[in-house]
Amino acid sequence: AIILKQHKKSLKPLTRLIEIHLKRIKPTIFYAVGQDNNHGTSEAAALFCGGHFLYINGLKKYKRYSNIGRKWIENRSNKLFSNDGCFSQYSVNYHRLVLDTYSFIESYRLINNLPKFSSNLYSKLIKATEWLEILLDSKTGKVPNIGANDGSLLFPFFKKKYNDYRPSVQWANLVFKKQKVGY
Repeated sequence: AIILKQHKKSLKPLTRLIEIHLKRIKPTIFYAVGQDNNHGTSEAAALFCGGHFLYINGLKKYKRYSNIGRKWIENRSNKLFSNDGCFSQYSVNYHRLVLDTYSFIESYRLINNLPKFSSNLYSKLIKATEWLEILLDSKTGKVPNIGANDGSLLFPFFKKKYNDYRPSVQWANLVFKKQKVGY
C-alpha cells in the first residue's frame, strides 16, 4: 500500500485482512512477548503499524492497537538487545530478522510522520546495526553462520540471496544512523 501510495486510502479487502490479523494478534500478545524472542517484536510491529494503518483508513478504534504495539516495541528493544547491540537469540540470522523488523517499523513511522520512539530504543538499534555490520563481509554480503539459521528473510526485495546481509545493514544504517554505506 505504501509503495503504491494507497496506504491512506486502501481497498477494503486489504484493510479487512489487516483487521483480521490484528484481532488474532492482540489477545495473544502476552504469549509472543513471553517467549523473549523475535515473535514479540514481530507481533508488536504488526499492532503498531497495522493499528495505525487501520486508524488512518477510518477504523478509529484501532489507534489503541497501535499504542499497544508502540509499548511492546519499546519494551522488546529494551529487554532483547544488550547494550552492545547483540540480540537475545543466539543467531545472526535472527539478529537480521529483528533488525529488519525494527527498520520496517522506523520506516513506517517516518513515512507517516509519527512521534519518535525513545532515545534508548534508537541507541540500541544503532548498536544492533553496528553489531551486524562488523560481522559482514562487504564484498559478498555474507556473515558467519552463528546459531540457528533457517534462511529467514522478511523482505526479499533486493534480488539477493538470503545469505546476503548487505541490504539489511544498508537499510538499518539509513533509518537509524541517517547514513548510507558503500556496498
